Amino acid sequence: MLSKTSLTLACMQLLMLTGLAQPQSDFWVQTNGPDGGAVLALRSAADGRLFAGADNGVFYSSDGGQTWRRRGLVGEYIRELEITEEGDILAGVLGLYRSKDNGVTWNKILSITGGVDAI
Repeated sequence: MLSKTSLTLACMQLLMLTGLAQPQSDFWVQTNGPDGGAVLALRSAADGRLFAGADNGVFYSSDGGQTWRRRGLVGEYIRELEITEEGDILAGVLGLYRSKDNGVTWNKILSITGGVDAI
């Protein structure tokens, strides 16, 4: 007769083996990324749009990161990005900027002396 410990170990091994046999669907795929410096912030909208804040502006992808386009604030060190429930994009720089048109135009909505590291 198997002891309780042996039975527990056998069940754990069986569970681990069945977990390994399951197909894995989550994985990373390398893309080219935005060509404009180091990416410091990355946000995904509910509809799949991607926004990257880099040390040289904001970049935009509508195809899952396969291609990227510059979306303004060129030359700015984008420390943080956020997408609001309304779909506006907020960018933390030396102050706070907002775009209501997917990053085509930006308006400064807050001026501060230090950088915005969290929104």
